[in-house]
This record gives sequence, C-alpha cells and structure tokens, in this order.
Amino acid sequence: MNIKKGEKVLKRKVNTPLFVSCITAFIFTLIIFENTENMSFVLMFISASLIFIYFLKKELRKRYFWKVLQQQQEPFLFYKKHLYTKGDSLDIMYHDTLKKEQKEFLKKYNQVKNKLAFEDPSVSDNLIIYARKSPLIFATIFFSFLLIPLLIYQEIYFGIFSFLNLIIIIYLVIKRKKSYMKMTTKELQVHNTHLIAWDDIYELKIGEKGNGRNFQSYLNVTLLNGDAETINISKYSISPYELGWIVNVYKGKSKLKKAI
Repeated sequence: MNIKKGEKVLKRKVNTPLFVSCITAFIFTLIIFENTENMSFVLMFISASLIFIYFLKKELRKRYFWKVLQQQQEPFLFYKKHLYTKGDSLDIMYHDTLKKEQKEFLKKYNQVKNKLAFEDPSVSDNLIIYARKSPLIFATIFFSFLLIPLLIYQEIYFGIFSFLNLIIIIYLVIKRKKSYMKMTTKELQVHNTHLIAWDDIYELKIGEKGNGRNFQSYLNVTLLNGDAETINISKYSISPYELGWIVNVYKGKSKLKKAI
C-alpha cells in the first residue's frame, strides 16, 4: 500500500462510521423533538451525541492508523507526513499504552527521520492544484433554489434567469481553471505567469492570520538572493499543511533530479 492509498483507506475507515453516526443522531433528534416538548432533553441528547462522535473519531483514528501504517511500503515516510500534516504522534494517540512493536517502530523512526527529507514517491513529477470548488457549488445551489419559485409562479422569467445562471456558472468554472498552482521538479508556478525555480528558494514557511471568515493562509517564500514573496493559498483546494508538505517534496525532488 502506498502513501496516497493509505490516506484514502484511513479516511474511509474513520469518516464512514462518523457519517453514519451523525445521520443516525440527526434522525433520532428529529424523532425525539417530534415526541417531546422538553427542549432541555433534546439539547442533552444532542450534546451526548457530539461527545460520543468526538471520542468515536479518536478511537477509530487510533485503531486504523496503526493498521494502515503497518501495511505501508514506506512506513517511516508515511508517519513523517502524518506528523507534518496532522501533528498527532503515536505517543499522543496511545498515551502510555504503546505496545512493544509500536515502541520499536518509534525507536527506529527516530533513527531515520532526518534522512527521509520529504522524498514522497506517491507525489507525481507534475501537479496542478486548482482553486476551491465551494464558490461554484454555492452559486449552483443558490441559483437553483432561486429558479424553483420562478418555474412555479413566473414561467416567463424562468428562461431568462436560467440563461443568466448558466453564464455565471460558466464564468466561475473558467475563473477556477485560471486560478491554479502548478509544481514540477524544476519550478513552482502560480497562475499562468509567476515562476519560482526550486534552486532559487532558500526557505519555505506556512503562515496564517485571522480567524473565522477572515482566516487566511500564506506560503512565505524566501529566496537565496534575500528577497521574500508571500503567496495567498487560502483559495486553493488543499490544506495549508498538506501544501507545505508537497512543496517540500518538490524541492527535494528537484535536488534528486539535479544529482542524477
């Protein structure tokens, strides 16, 4: 099992039971709400469900992470990526209940972790990361709901608004396609013009500021000549830490290609 497949298996093993639990809790909440006037009881049930789902997630991650880790072709690299992107070590997940084989794994990992150098074989030599789909999805849902009453009560305007809706969605699709970040073993490209060669980069850091709707994340790039650049990565369909990992992988790949 490679790193990408391992991540997918882990997400499926954890998220599927959580999704079923959330749907079940929601259905039972509706049933209870219909059959009782005691709101405090309903709120207590919702709180208990949330607590149960929280601990279920922790237990599922603890159980399946170790199993997936054991099946990895590159177990130490998989673990290093997990630490980089998630931050939860085996010590944190298992507290003081580490098994003998887990302790031996951590001992070996600590011996080799400095040699791993982000050489992730599951990352291809060319990668394009597009902007998030959420604005497009939101616009489609919003205008679809807007068209329903027009279809029922104002059929004459339905065709006009349907055409405008189609134009807006096409515009958002084109805009998303133009807003991308491309990486190769030679350089980092933002949109269609901005190129930064990996050999010119001295340091890469993920920065964050704000919270809630004002939260934004940045990729801070320091060049060898002393110049610094800041790239806003909030709009891309990838988490800041995952992007930080991938950027470091490509920087490592460029060194390997150069050595060959």
